[in-house]
Amino acid sequence: MTSLNRPCSEFEVAVSKGPASPATVAGVAAVCVAMLVDSMLYSVVVPVLPVYTADLGASSFAIGVLFASYAVGLVLATPLLAWYSNRYGRRRPILLGSAALAVTTVIYTAADTYALLLAARFLQGAAAAAVWTAGIALVADLVPRERVGRSMGTVMACMSAGLVLGPPVGGALAELGGHRAPFLVLAAITVTSGLAQLQLIAEPSRPGAPSPPVRRLLYDRGLRGTVIAVFAAASALSMLEPILPLELDALGAGPLVVGLAFGAATLANAATSPLIGIAADRWRRDCMIGAGLVACGGVLPGFAFADTAFAISAVLVTFAIVYGLVIVPALPELASVAERHSGRAYATVYAAFNVSYSLGMMLGPLVGGIAAAGSVDVALAATGGVLCVCGLLVLTQATCRPTAAPPSESVANPVVPGKESQ
Repeated sequence: MTSLNRPCSEFEVAVSKGPASPATVAGVAAVCVAMLVDSMLYSVVVPVLPVYTADLGASSFAIGVLFASYAVGLVLATPLLAWYSNRYGRRRPILLGSAALAVTTVIYTAADTYALLLAARFLQGAAAAAVWTAGIALVADLVPRERVGRSMGTVMACMSAGLVLGPPVGGALAELGGHRAPFLVLAAITVTSGLAQLQLIAEPSRPGAPSPPVRRLLYDRGLRGTVIAVFAAASALSMLEPILPLELDALGAGPLVVGLAFGAATLANAATSPLIGIAADRWRRDCMIGAGLVACGGVLPGFAFADTAFAISAVLVTFAIVYGLVIVPALPELASVAERHSGRAYATVYAAFNVSYSLGMMLGPLVGGIAAAGSVDVALAATGGVLCVCGLLVLTQATCRPTAAPPSESVANPVVPGKESQ
């Protein structure tokens, strides 16, 4: 019998109704730290790489290719890591990803040519695929079904926190010690994170049934609808990246204001993600995803009416919050898809998430760049309309009601560390 007065850590609250087992707390904590470090390394290059690459004589197009190579590496490595994770377990690919991330930071510090920088950015994306597949799958393995949404919200909040911390840390370290300084510090942090994962992550036990064929998963309506929604939301968000800095510049706002606007939006997303995760444990996730798409579509045209830097920032913060209504519930929704197919396919469904998200992040800037050269207002209105239609289609298939089901209707999770009855 567990005492109600026993203090619980933040991670215990995030992963279980009551105090979680040490293996569960440690596993979720390790994934959260890995996500924080990965997103920090992703964003720490923002104030550093463009100037450094330009000093090497690279064109604006080459700088764009450099940033896009991260998504290419992520997309290409994700299917392989998903297969490896489903076959050999979660622990090894996570540790492999941390080691590859450490190698990436070393390449960054030694790079004196554009080709080396391109290789480092590509390898960074490939390494990130480990935590975005095996890491998220590990959380789904460990956490009870009724707490998956809350835990995924915590993981996404750590990712957002890394995105917020990266640029100011990178800029400050570059000012103090040159362009190599941020990567030297991140190399030490990455190695420390990897050593912590080595101690904290235990391989969860899983049933012996083989993973279902990928084709069967792709025919699942829940998976198809969720990954399409993720693709649409990611495209819309990344479309704003080339548009809003130009709009703010036209209003006389400098780089600091641009950074503060995007930083405020990321903080808003980080603060609300755990709350959205809690809601995703109580309500139909497909209904939340559909409502989130409609909300995103409704907010986008608001940029056309924003005529001050503050107004644009306020709309961007609002968009970041409703964007979380799509992304956060998508993670536990995909866990439910895996459970419908023997519960062994967590890495596969999260690989589908990664690929759809990455493709959206590649398409969005292209659309935004074209829109910036033409009519921004028309592009925003058209994209908003597409999101609303997609959201309404999702809502027509969903009934907004609590997710709780009678015990006879629930899908049993495999017995893993941390899921034992307390």
